[in-house]
Amino acid sequence: IYNIKIFQEKITKYFKSLCGKDTNFGYNSNGWATGYSVSKIGNNIESNAIKTVARHTPNGQYLKENIEYLNQIAELCHKYNIKLYFITTPTLSAYYNKIDTERWNFTKSVVNEVCIKYNASYFNYLNDDRFNECDFYDIDHLCHKGAEKFSKLLKIEIFE
Repeated sequence: IYNIKIFQEKITKYFKSLCGKDTNFGYNSNGWATGYSVSKIGNNIESNAIKTVARHTPNGQYLKENIEYLNQIAELCHKYNIKLYFITTPTLSAYYNKIDTERWNFTKSVVNEVCIKYNASYFNYLNDDRFNECDFYDIDHLCHKGAEKFSKLLKIEIFE
């Protein structure tokens, strides 16, 4: 459970672009990021993984607040009969092998509790072996090819 404020900023930029108020936000009209075509994985995979996991590891500052937000979102979806899906996207093994197991298990348990309470679904692709280094832009982001592959996979496994 991470800082939702980061995502609020990205969503705000996206909607401002739709209204013509911001044209340089890094996404096309379909919501696809525009800067992920050339890989920047490089040779320092392990050290990059350590840095990235450390940057993504919450310090607990937003934990209670984010769990409340998560439940509010799920409750709202449930109230209006909107099917809610939680998805953990794929990463390179160097990344997921560095994740703190205890924190990761806690995160999954929070999501699973919300899924049970509000009839939501959770799909975990974190270490999905259908993805390899060629599918990634960096340690934890898919490149254009990988994103297209993942989108097709989601369509089949979730929506069909």
